[in-house]
Amino acid sequence: MQPITANPADVLLTLAEIAIAFVGFASVVAIFEARWSQAEAPFDLFRFWVMLAFGLAGLLFSLLPLLLLFLGLSPAWVWRLSSLALAVFVVGNGAFIVRLYRRRVAAVVASLDPWLSAFANLSYALNLLAQLANVAGRLGGPGFGLYLFGLLMILLGAAVNFARLVWVGSASFGSPPD
Repeated sequence: MQPITANPADVLLTLAEIAIAFVGFASVVAIFEARWSQAEAPFDLFRFWVMLAFGLAGLLFSLLPLLLLFLGLSPAWVWRLSSLALAVFVVGNGAFIVRLYRRRVAAVVASLDPWLSAFANLSYALNLLAQLANVAGRLGGPGFGLYLFGLLMILLGAAVNFARLVWVGSASFGSPPD
C-alpha cells in the first residue's frame, strides 16, 4: 500500500477557504449581535473575537508559505519562517486573549469550563513547542508537517468557538433586550 501524500499548496489553499468560512460566520454573528449591548453577552463577545482572530490568522498563515515560496525561498526556509511567524502569533494572541478575557468577562470567570480552559492552554503550549521545534529543525523539521499541525490547532480554536457560539450561547443570545 502506498502512503498518502498531499501537495502542501493544495492543503494550504483548502485551509484558507475554511478560515474564510469562519471569518464569514463571525461577521454574520456580529451583524446579529450589534442590536444587543456588549454587557449582556460577554461570553458571546469573547467567543466572537476569538473566532474572528483565529479565522483571520488561519487565512494569513495558510497563505504566508505560498507567498514565501513565490518569493523564491527554499522550502526549508519557508517552513522555518512560517513557523516562527506562527509561534509569534501564538504567544501574542495568547497574551491578548488573557488580557481581553480578564477585562471583558472577569465577572463570569467562575462559570468557565475548566476542561475547556485546560485544553486551550495545552493546545497553545503544544503549538508553540511544535513551531519552535520546526524553526530549530528538530523532530524532522523544518517541514510542512509541524507547520500544518500549528495551522490546524489555530483553526480548531476557531471551530471550538464557533460551536460554543451556536450551541452554548449565553442566556441573552438570540433574545432582544427589554
